[in-house]
Amino acid sequence: MDYYTKGGDRDYILTNLQNLRPIFMQEHLATSLCAMCLQPVASDVAALVDLSVPLLDATALVEDIKARLLVDPLAIRDVDLRASMMQLRVAQHTYQLQKLCIAM
Repeated sequence: MDYYTKGGDRDYILTNLQNLRPIFMQEHLATSLCAMCLQPVASDVAALVDLSVPLLDATALVEDIKARLLVDPLAIRDVDLRASMMQLRVAQHTYQLQKLCIAM
């Protein structure tokens, strides 16, 4: 049960402590800390790519990453898992669509 007292929002919060919840969960704080730590590194890399005489060839980097993903066993397993999950979803949606068409 909520109580509304005279005096505005502050009084409502102080009177109804059961409605007080944290804004950020532990996972949000951990992710934010990781992002904060990685931001300077990402900025430095972005600066290297954007130089007029680039020290890092972005196209070659992307091609190198793609080539290494093809031989990385963890990446292959992850891609296979995602593909099988996608096939399952497509099969479920197809079945539901067929049921809907039959019902009409």
